[in-house]
Amino acid sequence: MTGDFEPNISSASKHFSQITGKSAPNRYLDIHSLSKPDGILFYTLVQESLAPISIIHGYNGYRTESGLRKSFIDLLEDRKNVSQHGLGVPSFPSLVTSNEFCLIKTNGFPFLALLDDSSWVAIASTRYNPVAIILEMIWSKISFYFNIKMPWGDGLEMENLSPLLIAESAKIGEKIGWVYKTIELKESSLIREKFTFWKPKKISEPAMSLINIMATRGSIELDDERRSYINDKYQVTLDSIIEELLNTNYFMLDEQILRPIQSTTIIITNEDETGYVASDRKLFDQWCTSNGVERNYMFIVLFE
Repeated sequence: MTGDFEPNISSASKHFSQITGKSAPNRYLDIHSLSKPDGILFYTLVQESLAPISIIHGYNGYRTESGLRKSFIDLLEDRKNVSQHGLGVPSFPSLVTSNEFCLIKTNGFPFLALLDDSSWVAIASTRYNPVAIILEMIWSKISFYFNIKMPWGDGLEMENLSPLLIAESAKIGEKIGWVYKTIELKESSLIREKFTFWKPKKISEPAMSLINIMATRGSIELDDERRSYINDKYQVTLDSIIEELLNTNYFMLDEQILRPIQSTTIIITNEDETGYVASDRKLFDQWCTSNGVERNYMFIVLFE
């Protein structure tokens, strides 16, 4: 992608900010303003948003989820041993199926998997209903490309993914590329329910104090005055609160400015001054109904 071509980077920008906690470029051609590792990540996410879905559909084969996962790890190790060239995230297929088991590239279409520290899980596995996974992948691409809504389910159920491959873009010496870490689990550890359930992110009282200030301004400057305020009032460091908010994947840092990632952010404040945050009103409504929480929402809406 060179010259004056300007792809749609809306999805890649959101996913980049969720993974890194940083502001994404406003235009694709501004990618050169990023560090080399961040540039590789952003370039990959743009590729993933534009590329067609690639599926390896297997019949019979692996009898366990752990067996399929181990085979992927072995192939990755073999590639490292026989080739001087690395294997980038775009080289992985979108989906590998074998019987009821799947390996899914969690590139945001439709799944984006992050660990608690926001490490990007590039490949995850499931053990139920690969046909539904295929359909959701196709729908997500159609929805993004044509900017239309697809008939997603109405519940809080989410596919219960198990992380397999953590991907980190990095510079080591003079080389720029991907550093992979695999998560090897026994079959007994992979037995789980088909679905997990969506819920908003819980926010501590000190973090809610920053959100309340942000709500009046749309963003908040993290200066020395703010550091002293948080430390004196709550006896915690501002950096720890920033990390908490970034790890929700709803906020990012733009230089020393903390602001929401998405155009609309929804917050509930509890009686004890803690709170909940999300960006999907439909899911938040359903969660409140299921958990007996009043929908006393506060909205942060950004106009750009």
